[in-house]
Amino acid sequence: MNKNYARALRFVKQMRIELEHLLKNPSTNEVKIRSLINKIKCTILRLRRRFHKAQIRHALGGLAILFGLTNAPEIAAQTFAPGVTNPFGLTPTSYLNLPSLVDIDGDGDLDMVSVEDYGVINFFQNTGSATNPQFAAPSFPAWIPDTVLIDLAFGDLDGDGDYDIMGVSYYGDVYYYENTGSATNPQFATGISNPFNINSGIITTGSPTLIDMDGDGDLDLFISDYYGGILYYENTGSASAPNFSTAAVANPFNIPVSSVFRIATFADLDGDGDADLLTCELYGDVKYYENTGSATNPQFGTEQNNPFGFTGMNTISKFTAGDIDDDGDLDLFMGVDGFYSANYNANTIFFENTSPTNSTEAFRKIRLTVSPNPTTDMVHIETDAHVKAVRITNMDGKVIRETTHKDVSLGDLPAGVYFLSIVDENNAERRERVIKQ
Repeated sequence: MNKNYARALRFVKQMRIELEHLLKNPSTNEVKIRSLINKIKCTILRLRRRFHKAQIRHALGGLAILFGLTNAPEIAAQTFAPGVTNPFGLTPTSYLNLPSLVDIDGDGDLDMVSVEDYGVINFFQNTGSATNPQFAAPSFPAWIPDTVLIDLAFGDLDGDGDYDIMGVSYYGDVYYYENTGSATNPQFATGISNPFNINSGIITTGSPTLIDMDGDGDLDLFISDYYGGILYYENTGSASAPNFSTAAVANPFNIPVSSVFRIATFADLDGDGDADLLTCELYGDVKYYENTGSATNPQFGTEQNNPFGFTGMNTISKFTAGDIDDDGDLDLFMGVDGFYSANYNANTIFFENTSPTNSTEAFRKIRLTVSPNPTTDMVHIETDAHVKAVRITNMDGKVIRETTHKDVSLGDLPAGVYFLSIVDENNAERRERVIKQ
């Protein structure tokens, strides 16, 4: 265990004891109480990436309830604004809409790729910024896959620093499209059917997801099958040479079977460092399963219907998650088909995450310059903050390197897009995109 994080966990215990003492006379200690609570919240945000929530609850003792860390389901700790239909210029052009958020052009903001009816793929380029999104009219760039797909997923499968594609066809085959271009100029090779020793014979048709579910540094594959199961293909290879030869496991990690053709989305919705599960049910509701395990040993808890104030919206729906406004939390977009709409056109519904993020303002006040950028090797950090940690992560969020130095080498990394984050003395973070040439 990292000594700095273990020390921070002990510091939480000390602050809890001090807070308990101050709370005995709240009227005379109001300012100190408010300041101490903010310090504890910032420390928790840092620790939730390294410790299971049960360990942090233990450190907080009876005061865990103040910080949304009781043994009760933590779903209430997340708040989302009411849905906004077709925001930022996102307007589907047909009656089906299966969206995916991805920075496909490597410019530091999230674009959207949507699979529509009959496998038509629309690309909505974010022409705004990471904090102020605005999407151009849908287009059909040359890199769009050459196979008719029901849905697709993005991830760096070959470890070269750009996004590749895994897709599922209407006939149940899995297709791999290697990005032979770059992180800023994607070009995809002809699709390869059932790559990496995948046996897709049990898939009728489905929606894929790529995520490092077991925390071993490579991307695993989930496919939501037509008959209500969620199939898990563990990557037993590596981050640069995937292998999915192990037979698919249906509904792993305590995930129950549900209605016909539900679509799964994995995202860390409670901020504890592991991926939770949202599903959109055919003709039905949204369901939420908290990951009560960990980032290396997932286990999904009791099913919760229509979380966060959501309700079932249509026949076929899909969530995609991403920090669209760069405020430190995950927002949600839901693509819904147009079966019940007046003109049969699909919609995109945006749910902004309005949960408090205590470090957001501090995050945006930190001055950070990274140069040279692009780079072939070293980058130098200029900041007026007291830097406690520097992290390099890849596009899929995996921490590649952590240091305290302001000069960081990327020379051993493949060319591509990475993110450099600094953490200051108040545990606020600031992130910048770095291009390695």
